Amino acid sequence: MADTTTKVERTYNVPLRVEWLKAPKYRRAKKALIGLRQFISKHMKSDDVSIGQYANEAIWAKGIQSPPHHLKVSVLKQADGKVYVELFGKPIVTEKKEEKKSLAEKLGMKKKKGGADVKDAEIKDAEVVSETKDENKEAVEKKEVTESKTEDKTETEKEIKPKKVKKVKEEVIEAEVKE
Repeated sequence: MADTTTKVERTYNVPLRVEWLKAPKYRRAKKALIGLRQFISKHMKSDDVSIGQYANEAIWAKGIQSPPHHLKVSVLKQADGKVYVELFGKPIVTEKKEEKKSLAEKLGMKKKKGGADVKDAEIKDAEVVSETKDENKEAVEKKEVTESKTEDKTETEKEIKPKKVKKVKEEVIEAEVKE
């Protein structure tokens, strides 16, 4: 019986000019990729063809209007019928890369219930501000108790608390900018 893990590896010099001459100038590189895929699927007898990064870059190197006339490629066919194509001399990558994160995930944003995006930093700011407000309320309550005893509190002491909240907010923003 045949081994189920057998791999077939071949090298082809694929004539791309035959295909891309059929397309207008503004579609030639795209047509060359289609021609490469058709050539490989015909010769390797599989419709599941994956073109590698280096082969793709070689076709697009001179732009969309002037792809190469021929391309020498290495082809690897796995037992499950998946075919990988890569530029000759370059490593063939058979594993998929990790899924790309969305832009919102990269920026550290979360979805609100309403559908709007919010940064994690803004959420932290809100938590810090709410904590400082709670601390301020407790401090104010304690001072009111002492105020009722002394009743000689000046206005400058009352204005100090809101300034501290602003300072904490500014410090958090500066820390985020440094990171």
